[in-house]
Amino acid sequence: MADALPKLYGSADGKTRLIKGLYGSVNGIARPISKLYGSVSGRSKLIFQAQAGGDGDFDPVDSNNVDLDNLSNIVKAGMASEYLKVGDILQIPWADGTKVQRRVLGFGDRVVKIGDVEQVVPAIQMDDVYLFKTPTVYYGSSAIAVVYPSSYLRAFINSTVTNIQSSEFLECLGATKVSTVTRVVNGQASILTSYDKIFAPSVVELGAKHNSYSEAQAGGEGVTPNFYLNNPLLSRETEGEGYPRIFWTRSLALDRAGCMFVGDAGDILYGKQTSSYYVLPTYNFIGKY
Repeated sequence: MADALPKLYGSADGKTRLIKGLYGSVNGIARPISKLYGSVSGRSKLIFQAQAGGDGDFDPVDSNNVDLDNLSNIVKAGMASEYLKVGDILQIPWADGTKVQRRVLGFGDRVVKIGDVEQVVPAIQMDDVYLFKTPTVYYGSSAIAVVYPSSYLRAFINSTVTNIQSSEFLECLGATKVSTVTRVVNGQASILTSYDKIFAPSVVELGAKHNSYSEAQAGGEGVTPNFYLNNPLLSRETEGEGYPRIFWTRSLALDRAGCMFVGDAGDILYGKQTSSYYVLPTYNFIGKY
């Protein structure tokens, strides 16, 4: 008869509890420990092994009623991809209780600022299925293109979009290091940085290319090429309006006034805004720190 898996116990609330999961630090990130060894009579012996299929600490993710504490613990343990898959839709409400569909775009480590310190932490990349219609404002002008950190677009996200979120949900979002590139002049461009819990995607993060968007800009703004699923713009809820719709990006056109826009067919547009466009709220869910 095979030996039972080793078990490890600890004390919690004055009672002996079976320890189902252990964590260690790898490059400053908490990671689950699958096996733990110790020395017994001069020999290395297995003293702990995590349960098959996960460490058993976490509940499954209920997509229709997301427990943010449970999801937070899963993400911080670096195990989000074992509980969710790309394309999953999670119902996480606004502060007023309105149910909002949030979509899983991917998994990976992201640079965020916690307190005043930059850290690399595990994250779920997400966006909203619901789109926000922006007021008619200019991103730039023929004289000068306003860059994303000081743009009306970012101000709109940081006010209107952010203010209706619940405090518990915002607590789980990382202040992500967002890079944008100034317009290239005489081959020169600067990379600007902001730290945002919710932000607009760049052209390269949408997996799009255009001759008015330089390689220097793409290299400075892309977190992960094809950050979004194939053509996600065609399956969006808005304010009951039909197609076509046009979506902001945070990227500037190479040699024209204003920023780059993406049409709902995935086409790239550029120039000044002439009507109300939509915002794709994008963020990194890192859990509560």
